Amino acid sequence: MDYLEGWWFQRIINALNDAKASSIPLAAIQGKIDELRDNFQSGHLPLDETIDSMPAASDVPDDGRAFVRQLQLISLSQRSILAAAHDYYRASAQRSRWARENLLLDGESETYDRALCDAWDRRFSATTEDAGTCSPEAKQELGRSVFHWARSYQRPLRNRDELWLSSGSFQILADGLRVGWHPDFEDLVNTAAGVP
Repeated sequence: MDYLEGWWFQRIINALNDAKASSIPLAAIQGKIDELRDNFQSGHLPLDETIDSMPAASDVPDDGRAFVRQLQLISLSQRSILAAAHDYYRASAQRSRWARENLLLDGESETYDRALCDAWDRRFSATTEDAGTCSPEAKQELGRSVFHWARSYQRPLRNRDELWLSSGSFQILADGLRVGWHPDFEDLVNTAAGVP
């Protein structure tokens, strides 16, 4: 009902603002109901329609988030940091909505995060295996390599395989220091935060 109501209100607003769209065909309503029915079948997670229209981050968050500090440690470009922040906010909003609406099965979110952590651990270990002898610039390059891998790694959460969902979930994990990019990310982030 909430999804149909949200769609309906948006169509009403559009119809009131645009004389050309002053009516809403019955076929459009039936089509939306059919689409929602398909999205709520067993084994499916519905996608919040506002997620795709969520505005991109225009400024790097300056609230000291760990995932942003991690991206800065590897000297990532401003553009890539903004894209990562956008994925973070979209994944956070969508996953929170699924949790609020009790659409996730028991432990499903934790299982998904564990699978991401396992994939990251394999990649991170292989990439940073010889990092101890590397220069600071080489360590940053290794970190960027792991980050760019994670940004393009796609792991479905049930039926949802949006790239921003996997990428944003990695940023959520990076914010909790469960994953990282720089070979020495834990020490460097904790030092920057004043943690001994």
